[in-house]
Amino acid sequence: MNEFESLPVELIAEILGELDITSLITVSYLSRRLHTIASDPSLNPWRRPILRNLRGHPDASYEPCLKHLSVRRNVPRHNWVEIISLARAEWLLYEATLPNLKESEWEEGFNRRFLPGWRKWKKELGTWKEAFIKCLVVELADVRIIALGVLNKPRGSTTLNYNARIFLHPPGVEKTETAETPPENNTSAGPSTVGDDSTHRSRRPADINQVYRNMMHPTPARSHDNYPFYTPGGEDRRWIGSGEFEEGGMQWVGGLMLTAQIIGPHTKEAFTDGPRLQDWDLVTGSNRGQYASLTWADLSAIAPWLDVTKIDGPGLGID
Repeated sequence: MNEFESLPVELIAEILGELDITSLITVSYLSRRLHTIASDPSLNPWRRPILRNLRGHPDASYEPCLKHLSVRRNVPRHNWVEIISLARAEWLLYEATLPNLKESEWEEGFNRRFLPGWRKWKKELGTWKEAFIKCLVVELADVRIIALGVLNKPRGSTTLNYNARIFLHPPGVEKTETAETPPENNTSAGPSTVGDDSTHRSRRPADINQVYRNMMHPTPARSHDNYPFYTPGGEDRRWIGSGEFEEGGMQWVGGLMLTAQIIGPHTKEAFTDGPRLQDWDLVTGSNRGQYASLTWADLSAIAPWLDVTKIDGPGLGID
């Protein structure tokens, strides 16, 4: 133990971050030095084990000690912004002991979890905490953005919806199995704000000079963790073709309708008698009629590369 505690504090924090939460709680009380390291917000060895719980399999249970982690004074409070942003709604409502967070922290959690159009609840209820709980109870926390349109092989260019293509495929971003990171000395885009703390560039820098960042407000689900970049695993279905064409060499024609659907227990269950990208809740599941509001502010949040003031011809409709 003496040899371990003689290591640099940064190295000790890295080692502690590999523990599960239960073990980290125990170790943090073994000595004053370990307690000090565990309590340091800048070292914060709690973040990784907390995220391993929150980003694990959707059906996996969280460690039991996570629900009452707020009562432990050696756990930096800003970890709870991550927890309220990513944890399952029913767990937050019925199991977790929520801490006393600042209004700014509740606001940050709200912005990460919900669409910008839902900020209206703050005006009606008065505080960000009340607005956060209201959205969990009434509109739920998790939605998916669905694009409904027509794929076809057009005879001419007049019906082509170039806006749909740009919305689904940010210019210059391609489907890759790994996210790309620019050189460390590239600081033109400034610091990143989420994920693995890296900034991502287009794979075709000669074609485009725009720099994209991982979306944080709202925070995407694990299945789309790299959004707007491609997230491997099979659930990021924006790339269903190659090059300038979609599935079967077809293109988007006519209007494209965007809507937000509340995620339910059958949302990702495959509907075997339909198209391969069609799931149960698009056909006959319990949530096929459960939709949330989607505003122009929400579109700007999920697709900031679009200039909605210059959309002409076949465009994007919001429901």
